[in-house]
Formats: sequence, structure tokens, C-alpha cells
Amino acid sequence: MARTKEFDIDEALERAMNAFWSHGYASTSMHDLVEAMQIQRGSLYGTFGDKQTLFRLAYERYDARRQRGMKSERPPIEAIRAWFSKLVEEGCATNGTRGCFIVNTALELEMHDEAMRDSVAKSLTSIEAFFFDNIRSGQKDGSIDVGLDARKTAQSMLSCVIGLRVLSRSRPERTLLQNIADSAVAPIL
Repeated sequence: MARTKEFDIDEALERAMNAFWSHGYASTSMHDLVEAMQIQRGSLYGTFGDKQTLFRLAYERYDARRQRGMKSERPPIEAIRAWFSKLVEEGCATNGTRGCFIVNTALELEMHDEAMRDSVAKSLTSIEAFFFDNIRSGQKDGSIDVGLDARKTAQSMLSCVIGLRVLSRSRPERTLLQNIADSAVAPIL
């Protein structure tokens, strides 16, 4: 007879996500994960597999949450501004120095891990698509200049997101982060 799980899988995965997010893949040991997840080593392996698989699951959890957070019924300019405002607030928060799990993973990524590289590329592409789609919607409704290159502006906004998230790790200064957000949004105003 199989033993029933004596822990909440969802809660354990949330704790693993936070451990990886705070310390990165390489600096998070299996011992760290067992401690953070508050489960036995055998349960970790039996439920989640190896460290790499657990990391992928944690990454997917974070990315799914990020995608839900980007959905908006706001007008295009407001949606973009609101998202940058959220990034500034997160960057200035007490735990803001851990940055963004996606950006952290991109910076730590080992070149031979093609699956994670593809996952990060897909995540970054979806952030760019959020900007692009909102810019195009704004151009259609007349709130954004139709002469603006939507693709280049979306890519520029993506680079500002990455810069803001990286800087929030070492310089979580509201004025600095707000200046980056303001510069990112300026072309659509």
C-alpha cells in the first residue's frame, strides 16, 4: 500500500520557488531545499524528482503567476504604466533585492541547459508581447501615436524591465527605479 503524502505539495513547491528565487539554482543545495520545503529528502525526490526538475517546476510556477499579473482590462497606456509601477513597488519592497526569478535565471543560466534557455526566452518574449499588444491596441484606439514603431518600443520596454529588475537587487532606490520606469513609458505618452 502506498503511503499518503504528509505535506502540502503546493505549499512545498511555493517554498522551493522562494528558495531558488532568493538564492539562485547553483547556490541552493538539496539540504537548503529540504529545510525550506519542510519535507524529508525522500519525499522531495519521490514527489518532485531531482533538483533540476524541481527548479523547472518552481520557475513555471513563478512564470504562471507573472502571466496572471500582467492580464489587465485597463486601457493600453494604463496597463503598461500600472505594470511598471508594480515593478517599482516590488523593487523597493523589503524582499525586492531578490529581483525577478526570470531575470535571475537568465543571468545564471548555463548555456548547455537548452530547456531552461528556451523557457526563459519564452517568458521574456511574452513580456515583450504584452508591451507590443498594448502599444498596438493604443495605436488602434488613438491613444498612442501610430507613427511609433511598436516592435522597437516593446523591445526597449523589455530592456527597461530587465534593467530595473537587476538594479533593484543592488540599488532598490525608489527614485532610480521610478526614473527607469518613466523613461520606458515616455515614448507612448
